[in-house]
Amino acid sequence: MGAVKDSLLHATLLLSVVFSVQAKFIVEHGSLKITNPVEVKGDYDIALANFGLPMYGADLRGVLHYPSGYALACSDTNYPSGFPEHYTFNRIPGYSTIFLLDRGRCRFTEKVINAEKAGANAVLICDNVDEQLITMDAGDDMSTLKYVNNISIPAALLTESDCAKFKTQLYSSRTVVGVIDWADALPHPDARVEWEFWTDSNNGCGDKCDSIMSFLREFNVYSEQLETGGYTLFKPHYLTYHCLDEYLDSRECKEQCLANGQYCSTDPEDDLDVGYTGRDVVLENLRQLCVFQTSNKTGSPFLWWDYVNKFSESCKMSEQQFNKACAERVITTIGLNVNDVRVCMGNADDDHPLLDNEKMAQMGDTEGRGDVTINPTVIINQRHYRGKLDTGAVLKAICAGFDEGLEPDLCNNPSVSENECDVGKKGYKDCNGHEDGKTQCVDTFRGYECACPKGEHALEDADGNEKCQDENECLGVALELDDCNCPECVCINSVPGFKCEKVGELCDLEKSCWTLDVDDKHYSACNSSMEKLKADGVKGISPHGKPTFECVCPVGFTGNGNLYSDGCQNVNECELKCQGTDKTCEDHIGSFTCTCTDGLYDAEIDSCVAKGSGGGLGGGAVVGIIFVLVVVFAIGGYGLYKYRLRSYMDAEIRAIMAQYMPLDKEAEDDFQGGHGEGGMANGRPLSAMDGNNAELPASDEGGMEYKSPDQV
Repeated sequence: MGAVKDSLLHATLLLSVVFSVQAKFIVEHGSLKITNPVEVKGDYDIALANFGLPMYGADLRGVLHYPSGYALACSDTNYPSGFPEHYTFNRIPGYSTIFLLDRGRCRFTEKVINAEKAGANAVLICDNVDEQLITMDAGDDMSTLKYVNNISIPAALLTESDCAKFKTQLYSSRTVVGVIDWADALPHPDARVEWEFWTDSNNGCGDKCDSIMSFLREFNVYSEQLETGGYTLFKPHYLTYHCLDEYLDSRECKEQCLANGQYCSTDPEDDLDVGYTGRDVVLENLRQLCVFQTSNKTGSPFLWWDYVNKFSESCKMSEQQFNKACAERVITTIGLNVNDVRVCMGNADDDHPLLDNEKMAQMGDTEGRGDVTINPTVIINQRHYRGKLDTGAVLKAICAGFDEGLEPDLCNNPSVSENECDVGKKGYKDCNGHEDGKTQCVDTFRGYECACPKGEHALEDADGNEKCQDENECLGVALELDDCNCPECVCINSVPGFKCEKVGELCDLEKSCWTLDVDDKHYSACNSSMEKLKADGVKGISPHGKPTFECVCPVGFTGNGNLYSDGCQNVNECELKCQGTDKTCEDHIGSFTCTCTDGLYDAEIDSCVAKGSGGGLGGGAVVGIIFVLVVVFAIGGYGLYKYRLRSYMDAEIRAIMAQYMPLDKEAEDDFQGGHGEGGMANGRPLSAMDGNNAELPASDEGGMEYKSPDQV
């Protein structure tokens, strides 16, 4: 048995070496920004650990703490937790504590879990070798997994030289303040995140397999929400190796591989004589790839999640159910066609394009994506996720892959993102103190924003500074609401917000005011107040207690306008107007007609006026006045031009003559005053062209009658 295990271990190493000859492992970086003291101020690279809970999309502000005497943080007989039982250190209110630990003597995971128990909010481990940054990984053994599953803080590696700078300051009792930033640890180019999950179908490897299956069960509901909403594009992958040609005839390659050593996996039990083989695992890997391909063709890619979860529950290696029959029962249960999956799988010993693609996809690319060498591995937007395989942590990392502001609502769930707007939190305190009025804290995945309260919006003042001012929704969004636009509805603006109400019946609906229909004309005493009430509502004036209409008799009628009392009676205007022998009056319902014997009737003065007098100027007179004004301005302009031209020429001639003969002062004075009374003062007076008295052309008709507005 021991010889078989040794041989199997040798074969496993061969498989790994074949894959890693040209392997490219990418170290995923974060940023440490030191803000104080000035001697070490600046940005420093850190390498994210492949365990713990990195705060993707966020940052952590804290002070560095170097636990001198316990900086290795390894468990021993004196200190089972790496630190004294009641270890204390100086905490600064408002700042997290970042432990600075030394590499060596024990596992990374052991150091981090011990530091977390001692009160660390994050851990930076100092390398003890002068080298480029590397990724701190967690082992697969049971003792390491117990640490990994319990670590809930972020961890990263610092170079030896950078750590030395910080230690120098800390030894001098200086406070070193820094910010660990994960905001750009993952690319976030747009509104969709592409992510992959790399694993294999082996479900008999103990705690590690249980951890993978637990993640798949818990993440199923989130994955379906993200996928059906179009927020993510998910693809599962399976780690696949191949044998070297010189070992193809070995028992190891034959029992661990398909297609003559092309597609291999390690033995689930690490023992060729017991249980299942790597070949069984590769076959199930292929089946699960085909389930994903088939479910995609049906438009339901999330069915892959249903299959792998049901398969892990029903087809366990420990119960001897890890086989084709059990798998096909599960395929039928989730609603896929078994034959479609069989056709996809083809002959197990033939080359298969899906498995070829898996081997190629494991290799890194030139765009910064490293080789996949760890089971399990999560890749988000072509970057390796570093951290614990935890539903909340992976979901947070996926949310960090969206462009800022384009994250789905799921990403603002309290289990994913801390609400910075909760009472007492940073966002709450910051926004409450805003003098520009932006006192509403809006929680976002990457932090928070201070915005204007509901019902207000930001406007720039004369200095270009934004300040929150009331937004009158009655002039904006309310115009699109049916409840605000009915004839009897009033929008009432308030600070903040608005409300729309029906304020009463319209008078025509109430039918309480007098009305009359005669000679195809409609008369009504209804005088609506709705226009004024609506205008007052926009100003924030409440319509409550104010009538929506009044009964007022129209022009030509008298009375109180009420249908059930006095109503309205016609007024005989001929008894009040159009009196005299030169006029003839005819009364109508609601109006009258007055005809003059000679001239026109002017209702405003209740008199007859001669044709052409009053009533303003005729069209010909207006044209005449305009023509006269144009002529006057033309003559004036020409006169001014001639005057300035003559003055210029006189000055030129005088300058020339001065070169040949002297000019006395008196002559100069006479010359300059020679035009004092000329110019436009001698022009014709404008009043001579006044056309206000021009007569209107005579009409062929005799006297003209006046009709009140109702009759015109």
